[in-house]
Amino acid sequence: MKDVLTIWDYLLLALEYIEYPLLGYCIVTFIISTILTILAYFSIKKYTFTARARFDNLVTTKLMTGVSIITPAYNEQRSVVTHVRSLLAQNYPSLEIIVVNDGSTDATLEMLIEEFELVPVSYTYHQRIKTQPVTSVYKSTNPAFSALVVANKLNGNCKADATNAGLNLAVNAYVLCTDVDCILEHDAVVKLMKPIMEQKNDVRVLAVGANLRLVNGCETDKYGIVKVNSSNNPLIRFQEIEYLKTYIIQKTAFSLMNAVPSISGALALMDKEIAIQVGGYDPKNLREDMEILLRMIRWAHDFNIKYAVRYIPETLCWTEAPQSLKVFVRQRTRWSRGFAQMMLLHKAEMFKFKYGRFGWLILPYNFFFDFLAPIMYTLVTVFYLVMAAIGFVQWQHLGLLALWIYVFSVLHTAITLLWDQFTVRAKDQKAELFTLLLVSLIEPILYWPLVTFASLRGYVHYLFNIEPRWGNMERFGFGDTLKQKPSLGDVDSTKVAAIISVAKQVKLPKKNKSIAQTA
Repeated sequence: MKDVLTIWDYLLLALEYIEYPLLGYCIVTFIISTILTILAYFSIKKYTFTARARFDNLVTTKLMTGVSIITPAYNEQRSVVTHVRSLLAQNYPSLEIIVVNDGSTDATLEMLIEEFELVPVSYTYHQRIKTQPVTSVYKSTNPAFSALVVANKLNGNCKADATNAGLNLAVNAYVLCTDVDCILEHDAVVKLMKPIMEQKNDVRVLAVGANLRLVNGCETDKYGIVKVNSSNNPLIRFQEIEYLKTYIIQKTAFSLMNAVPSISGALALMDKEIAIQVGGYDPKNLREDMEILLRMIRWAHDFNIKYAVRYIPETLCWTEAPQSLKVFVRQRTRWSRGFAQMMLLHKAEMFKFKYGRFGWLILPYNFFFDFLAPIMYTLVTVFYLVMAAIGFVQWQHLGLLALWIYVFSVLHTAITLLWDQFTVRAKDQKAELFTLLLVSLIEPILYWPLVTFASLRGYVHYLFNIEPRWGNMERFGFGDTLKQKPSLGDVDSTKVAAIISVAKQVKLPKKNKSIAQTA
């Protein structure tokens, strides 16, 4: 007589088959991480060898292509002056700096007018990308700030609308999009332009990115970073480790294959014409910086244009990260919601020969190892806890599996930190290295679950169409600005009010054929 299988037997059999893909996903993830680490090593080695070439000739040559820096600002009174001064300090011969004030309700515009001696100017605005209206444009009466253009516009409820207004205003062939909560190294633009100047004529460079580091904890004045330090906030240290692994390992490795999956909106040098051709930044997408790059790559494939996306494994930008759990979760929720939007938008290009590495490498990696990661992390955790609870897996075996994952993660982080110390060297401090190594011991236990929770929350928001708004991220500013909150009282309100009143009387020409600003 044959044994009759019970429901319990079928359940255990089903669990056994479920285990294979979950465990397989973990193994493949570890293999991919190892491969990327090896590729990153060769990519960094290649960069450090070629980077020995001096930049002096590039800076002094008259053949340097002009660059327009675009930085949108919404209620950024704490950071805007230091940020703009870091842009004005760029060691680049042909530069335009466009600050787009997106209808700020604080003293952002007033502080810019006061600090940089701005006055309203007549202008024409060629709206190739639809945005909220630009109401006035300012330039400085001080020759030292002649590169600076400040545009005031109605609020567009998103960063993308403000950046698109900057694209419409920009006069140069390449644009560098950044954020007000960032401080750029003085040689950032010339180093970002170097791959473009050295690229073969038959290859069009769509975009160039570089490492980002956290400014939290650093000592600054209104001209930039004075001393590099790490924050004592544990959340900041966790984010610093995450940034290092993302930029030094992942993006550097993919750069070797000309398959960079994304470039941060905090430091993204792009071909302006192609960015406009694809429609600019998408105001409806919460990962607009990542999504526009995918559209630019798709555009190059559609028109059979040889392209390159370059990445520089060197810290050229310092950005402010969330310091509280509330703001951090809100930020990551917004990011993951935008990521879900982006993957759905580009699902048709995945695994299509027409799109080459874009369809067979970039998009699949984004989907399987970025988008699915928080889902699979949760499933694996819940699955093995349930299996151990019902006795299908011994707790000792579960502990060994958890230990294996933990040790791999810590080793991966340690390698990243050591590479940062001995190659990139953004922070040449042994004490900081030791502290981050200690923090890496608890990162998988405390930080991973937090990021997973925020990511899953973003996916839920996407499914139920819960719309977050741009402009609610808390800013602490740079350095000494923490001690005192800037306000309208910090500027000559009578003088500034008069300047703004004059600006309202400057008419926008009816025919918008070109861009022209005159001081």
